Formats: sequence, structure tokens, C-alpha cells
Amino acid sequence: MAKRANRGGTGGRALKVLKASDEDIAAASRRAIDGTLDDTGRLLLFLSGAGGGSGLVRCGPTCKGNPRRPDCVCGLVPPEGSFRKKGLWRKDADALLENLGRDPADLKRLARTHPAGLKNLGNTCYVNAVLQCLFAIPTFRAAVYRLGPGDTNDGHTNDGHANDGHELRRLFASLQCGGRRFADPARFADSLALETGTQQDGQEFLKLLLTYLERVAGERWGRGKDATFVQTHFRGESSYATTCQRCGRASAASKNATDFYEVELCVGATVGGIGITLNGGLMDSLRQYLAEERLEGDNKYHCEFCDAKVDAVRAVRLHRLPRYVNFQLKRFVF
Repeated sequence: MAKRANRGGTGGRALKVLKASDEDIAAASRRAIDGTLDDTGRLLLFLSGAGGGSGLVRCGPTCKGNPRRPDCVCGLVPPEGSFRKKGLWRKDADALLENLGRDPADLKRLARTHPAGLKNLGNTCYVNAVLQCLFAIPTFRAAVYRLGPGDTNDGHTNDGHANDGHELRRLFASLQCGGRRFADPARFADSLALETGTQQDGQEFLKLLLTYLERVAGERWGRGKDATFVQTHFRGESSYATTCQRCGRASAASKNATDFYEVELCVGATVGGIGITLNGGLMDSLRQYLAEERLEGDNKYHCEFCDAKVDAVRAVRLHRLPRYVNFQLKRFVF
């Protein structure tokens, strides 16, 4: 578009002043960014309002973004005090952060020597508690690692399902060497077909897991030393010894020791009128567990040597302790 200027000072000739199009200005702006702007382009930008020697065209105060101009950043950031309905600059920043997820920096493990946690999949805190206790035993953890991939069909059983022994090794390795602050036990839970939304009994879960590992170790090593790593760590022997107060002899059954993998201890409680008061923690509970029970009155014991009902005492006798004693809370009193 052209318009005629004053004739003064031009020697009588008409001076045409051209108004550059947006395409011309945008092209000149790109050349300015690339460093290939010539004198004509500089003049064009100057006459278009760039000024200041910056080589870029200024946008108007109401510009909300021009897609035809690569140098225009108007509209990307809202004015001070303003927000967007959606996207990065929306007002509800907390919801945006929730969609983005946790900051990866927060998930990074501080150091390999720092213990890692286990993600709760819903109601799997009982599983996590058992796994953390087992993982904390270095020799037990090493034995689990020795159950190599070949021993569990590369992570699958004969029916094609994921093998929990294989997944337990993977999970222990993640807890020990992983770069995150917590490990995800989802694959291990899937291998056991656990209902992650249902709370189960941690004591029962530990029994089942140790029984399974015993079987896997037996299949792997037969009668070798490693085949008994579960027993070596947790199996002890005990018996109920009943002693006659008349003749002082113990019953024949008192010599029959049985295996145990856990010791159930009472805690302070009153159940069915039976009061049990324990104030000394673990040692007090152990003393109560090993205390003698008197059999007298209507509860007299029939001594096989005296062949009569006599007063007697009965108590738990520990014949052999495991390397690690598994203490559990006694939750039922009969």
C-alpha cells in the first residue's frame, strides 16, 4: 500500500513510502535472529517500530500471540496476577502437580547405605513388614540370591506363572542396589496372587513364605548345606517338660523336642477375666513364657511313675535356639 508524501525537498519527485506486510516483517525478524539481516531489513524493522537496535519487532500491548511471527512470545505467559483455565499456568497449581507426579529428585535414593522403603499397594503393609525383616538379615538375603534364575525356570513355574522366588530375588536386589528411595513389590505380589486391597495376617504370611522357600531350596540343593538355610536361620527345638512334685521325675513326653520357627509372647492384656500385666518389654514377656505352670487341685497331673494324680509343674524348655529368633505376639488366650 502506498501513500504520497509532501513534495518539499524532493526535487519535485513523488516519494512513495511502502508499508511492509506482516510476512516481510516476520522474514526480516528471522534474518535478524539468524544474523543474516541486511541494511534493507534493518531499515524495514526500524520503520516498522523495532527501534532500539534490537532487530526484533515490538508487539502491541494487546497482542495475545501471533502464530505467523516466530519471535512473538506473547500469550505464553499470562500477565501478572492472571491464570489460564488449563495447562501450565492454570490457577489450581496443586492439581497440576498431582498430574505431573512426584518430583524425580524426591524419589532419588540418598545413598546405597540408606535403607530403601517398600511401596504400599493398598493393604500390603503386612507383606512389606515381613519382607523388610527378612531383607535386614544379610546371610538370609545372600541365600535368597543364591537361588539363581535357573532354579526357578527364569522366573516362571511349569504352568507359566510368575515365580515368587524369582520375584523375591528381584525385589531384594532393588532394595539393596536400586537408585530410588523405595522399591515396588507389585510383581512379587502378583506372583503370589495377593489381593492387595485386603488386609491379611502378617504372621501367617511369614509362615507360608518360609515354607515355600524351604521347598524351593530343597528342590535346588537337595540335602546340601544351603538347602536348610531357612531352618538354620529360624528353626529351634523346644518341649513341654512336666515334673512330678512327689517323685521329682519328668514325664517321658518331656524329652520329645519339637521344632519351632517362632515364639509367641504375651503382651499386657485382660482377656476373659484373665489379667496379664507385663511392664518390662521383651525380657518380661520371655520370663512369662518360660515360667512354670503349677498343676494342682482339679488340674492335677497323672504321674506315670507314681500312678496317681499328683501336683506337678509344667514349663517350656528350650533345647536349641535358631540363629534368629522370630518373636510374635500371642493374640489369643484360652
